[in-house]
Amino acid sequence: MIAIHPNARQITIGWEEVRKSWLGVAERFSELSVKLDNPTAVVRDNVGWVTGTEVVNAKRKTGEVVNYTALTTNIYEKRNGRWLMSAHLTARVPS
Repeated sequence: MIAIHPNARQITIGWEEVRKSWLGVAERFSELSVKLDNPTAVVRDNVGWVTGTEVVNAKRKTGEVVNYTALTTNIYEKRNGRWLMSAHLTARVPS
């Protein structure tokens, strides 16, 4: 598993590190909403990916409102009959 978050300065690698990175994201906000607009899904054998634009609306614990969009690709692998995310890649759309 890997993740590249919109503000990342490096790639997060490994399930435990990715999990920690998501917990860190959640801890920074009192409210967080992420919606995937215009998703496109492709499946090839045991691999699939979904691309789209994430619309992020959030409020930091300080009360500051944060809104942005990010181009997103999520990659999945089918293992033992289950689809598991193997990569989450996002890049903010310049405003």
